[in-house]
Amino acid sequence: IGRRLVDSLHLPLTSIMDAMAHLMGGRSWAEFSQRTPISNPSPMYRCVTGLHNGRNSTQLEMTPAVDELERTLMDDWAVLEHDNPDPAVRETIRHRTERVLAFRPDFLSGWDNVITMYQLEGDVDRIKWALEMAIVNAEEMLPAKLEGKLSFDYDGSRFYLGFLKSLAEIQANLGDLSAAVKTLRRRRAVGASDVEIDMDYALLLTLEGKSSRIGAEITKLQAGFT
Repeated sequence: IGRRLVDSLHLPLTSIMDAMAHLMGGRSWAEFSQRTPISNPSPMYRCVTGLHNGRNSTQLEMTPAVDELERTLMDDWAVLEHDNPDPAVRETIRHRTERVLAFRPDFLSGWDNVITMYQLEGDVDRIKWALEMAIVNAEEMLPAKLEGKLSFDYDGSRFYLGFLKSLAEIQANLGDLSAAVKTLRRRRAVGASDVEIDMDYALLLTLEGKSSRIGAEITKLQAGFT
């Protein structure tokens, strides 16, 4: 299982082992796993279906396993947020988060934090890769057919919707308008109505030259303002 995760994330096995050795600090795996719930088999998020804002919908809800794993990384993330560490410290913290994700790719808040680290470094290729991996792992936790719309009121749903929006922005900035349109179409299909998303979608259709669809999208936008 561990090898399959490494392969799926395209991370060198030697990097994984080096980082794990650093994380463990010379301790055995048994000692390390008692301190860090990295091997906890419990799901990070679970799908729940029920009434939300008066309508039935499926949502991606955080489980206690997320809190447990976040606590082990919170000190690192706090350093990044408040202490403006030097590049070597930032790299060490990023490596630790990356290696945790290699073992727990369903750790969406971990993806959110590592994406922020890549953004600070200006590494567009890694940002795009991480967003794609985060989306794939989120979608593996969702049913093939959602009931209702995902809501920002649930952590897992919020992360997934945010990843889709960010990926569309990256794709558009790289000039891949078809991919950006496809990603935003997915975001609009699964998430609650959002005027900013709808405006971005109409703009991308215009830039892509999909003139036959622009009128309908403009009508939807106008309806949203009435």
